[in-house]
Amino acid sequence: MRADLHSHTTCSDGKSSPMDLVARAQNEGIDTLAITDHDTMSAYEELNSKALQTTLESPTIIPGAEMTAKDGDVSVHLLAYGLDPVNQDVKALMGAQRSNRKLRVERILEKLAKQGVSLDMDEVLMEAGRANLGRPHIAAALLRKNVVHSIQEAFMRYLNPEVLEGLAKGYPSSKELIPRLKSLGGVVILAHPGKLYTSQELDEFRSQGVDGMEVIHPSHNYELQKSLGHYSDTHHLLKTGGSDYHGDGEQYHAYFGVVTITSDWVHRLQEAISRRGGLRSWAPAQA
Repeated sequence: MRADLHSHTTCSDGKSSPMDLVARAQNEGIDTLAITDHDTMSAYEELNSKALQTTLESPTIIPGAEMTAKDGDVSVHLLAYGLDPVNQDVKALMGAQRSNRKLRVERILEKLAKQGVSLDMDEVLMEAGRANLGRPHIAAALLRKNVVHSIQEAFMRYLNPEVLEGLAKGYPSSKELIPRLKSLGGVVILAHPGKLYTSQELDEFRSQGVDGMEVIHPSHNYELQKSLGHYSDTHHLLKTGGSDYHGDGEQYHAYFGVVTITSDWVHRLQEAISRRGGLRSWAPAQA
């Protein structure tokens, strides 16, 4: 089995539609896929349309989302697997997160204005279309206005975590969000911890209730993978991984179909989802 449990579509900041992503996974020989858009599960609504039902034969899809929380003034990303996209409480949570994302964008635009960069919400919304708002849409708007010469420059100058520290205030804390996700049947994994956290900080997330670590990620070299894997095994945590695919030409695009995990990790994740009462796999509703 080859599995990728971290990917994004046009429903957040990816470049591929949900259907295109599934087709790409089929072509790459991926057996299990999780679509984990930022703070939304609308990709599953799109895949649920009647026109797509007959083409979704494989891969197996584990429902998920990459949720944003805060730890102090710093953003934290949590991969939540097993959530039911049509559950009303899940929908309410996603709606609240969408509002939080818009509030954060507003704060970023205010910060840019203080730096002498004029950019309004309509310009960002034009870049986002129907997707959940995020930093890539601000970067695209800055590029369109010739404020920067590339998306990379936009992130380096205006949108990196150090510059934006303190602007995550609208999001729930990780201490609040982790049990909330678990109460909805979700299994919660700390996304791409890499060099972001010390062992003491990992201990803190563990005390808050995370179920596992994303061990395999394009930003993790072999030593990081080994260290995170050892930490997870020592503390009896789940291990997951994925490409963090956002579309051709985007960061990590070359890793889709390359950065994968084995069946053992997938089965353990699905068993944990079942024990919590979540969805171990997702399929379109029958007409």
